[in-house]
Amino acid sequence: MSRYFFPFVLFLALIFQGCKTQNSTPERELKLWYNEPANEWVEALPIGNGRLGAMVFGGIQTERIQLNEESVWTGGPIERANPEALENLDKVRQLLFEGKYAEGDRLAQEKIMGKRIDGGKHTYQTLGDLFFEFEGLGNVSDYKRDLDLRTAVTTTRFTSDGVKYTREVFASASDQVIAVKISASEKGKLNFTTWLERPGDAEVVSASGNQLLMTGFAQYKGRGTRFASVVNVENTGGELVAADGKMTVKNADEVLILVSGRTNFWGDHETEKAAEDIRKATQTAFNQLKTNHIAEYQELFNRVDLALNNPDTLHIPTNERLERVKNGATDNHLTELYFQFGRYLLISSSRPGGLPANLQGIWDGTLSPPWNADYHININIQMNYWPALVTNLAETQEPFFEFVDGLRERGSKTAREVYGCRGFVAHHTTDVWKFTDPIGMTGYGMWPMGAAWCSDHFWEHYDYTGDEKFLREKAYPVLKDAALFFVDFLVEDPKTGLLVSGPSMSPENRFFASNGERAAVCMGPAMDHQIIRELFNNCIKTSEILNIDIQFADTLRTMLAQLTPSQ
Repeated sequence: MSRYFFPFVLFLALIFQGCKTQNSTPERELKLWYNEPANEWVEALPIGNGRLGAMVFGGIQTERIQLNEESVWTGGPIERANPEALENLDKVRQLLFEGKYAEGDRLAQEKIMGKRIDGGKHTYQTLGDLFFEFEGLGNVSDYKRDLDLRTAVTTTRFTSDGVKYTREVFASASDQVIAVKISASEKGKLNFTTWLERPGDAEVVSASGNQLLMTGFAQYKGRGTRFASVVNVENTGGELVAADGKMTVKNADEVLILVSGRTNFWGDHETEKAAEDIRKATQTAFNQLKTNHIAEYQELFNRVDLALNNPDTLHIPTNERLERVKNGATDNHLTELYFQFGRYLLISSSRPGGLPANLQGIWDGTLSPPWNADYHININIQMNYWPALVTNLAETQEPFFEFVDGLRERGSKTAREVYGCRGFVAHHTTDVWKFTDPIGMTGYGMWPMGAAWCSDHFWEHYDYTGDEKFLREKAYPVLKDAALFFVDFLVEDPKTGLLVSGPSMSPENRFFASNGERAAVCMGPAMDHQIIRELFNNCIKTSEILNIDIQFADTLRTMLAQLTPSQ
């Protein structure tokens, strides 16, 4: 799960190359743009307000806006702990201490690991699709679609038979809707039918008055989330007809469409809440909705600007610029664009009060995304948030902090039942239902370091902000519980007398034992000790700053002195 590591290393390196705080609105253009519609989902342009997301394809006659709501998940809380884990823990350790790595690995697989969660069962899913089928569009020219990172607005423009058509789409955090404005340079030229649909058979769609309603149940074995999406259509000029679950617009001058989406993840009455989002947003004119959206977004985005050169490639479509770079050309402005696109995606997929960005942010167009689009906590969720502080987006971390704090309840149960330890533990992955058991294969799952690594972000937040209230109320409870697990988990290496972690492994890495067999599990992996050393030191520093838990800090100091050093 670390195949995106090197782009993020580049991303972070660029931060220190030319960042500056931006107090006024910059004029330097930052647009991804293309001269043809998206043919595949990955070519569509992403928008999001942290909770609602969409992929805009920019089709001419058929337009698709694929929708997401961050909490459309199937399944529910499950138990995956192996009931034989605790009684076999010391047996596995003994085999590993004896150098019988493959045998210890096999025993850990059989007696400690829980069953993996099957793909597509407990998973994030698409909310659905909003389609448009346009009439009377021929002889198309001057096509362009773009995503303006300065405003978080995507626009599609083209000319058909001398008429200029424009479609604007954005996801508003201030008004909690996705807004679509369709206009033409001549009156009476807008003719189209729009409808909602979703893969599978989980939804019910109806059309009444000027609204579409889609409701359904994203579920696996009767467990999951109920969802609702409301689409409100307001036409200027022409007429609007609702029939057979679709809305048809005839001879309109301009059309404004508002889209909402809610689930029962945060509480019941998702349909009423989605309708209320629309009711509130319809009280504001489109231009004001757009102004509100841009102002709220730019309060975050405009904090950092990166300027590397005077751009001379803005006239070239983004995909062609990428090909030029692949073939050896230099395009420093593309580096700027890449840097700011990363910030844009984090702003768009992680906002206070919601869920953290998952493996795909908030964007997925299927019912069964890769790895369930879950929360891999063995590097991926950390990577999502590495740029947050260094690019002045500290608020985007709040959903991550709330999520990790929420792992403590299940994680303490796993610590107790699987390892006989206090504190809390989590392994290589989890999901919106916050399971913490070791699952799957030892080669990736026998790794009790997920919670500890995530907790480091709490200290980093304090280290950047100096917020002692956060350190006391949010960070330290998580840091202490994570450290307490290792106070009990670390054991003495019989050969050296020093403390080691284990059974554990270096994530997704295997080695050859002395007898030639391959294994993954060992005692005292270097990465474990690096994370533990950092965790203990963060707890000690917190104790000193807040003048609390002096005895616990002394315990950690003693254990640090006994912890096997890095080789």
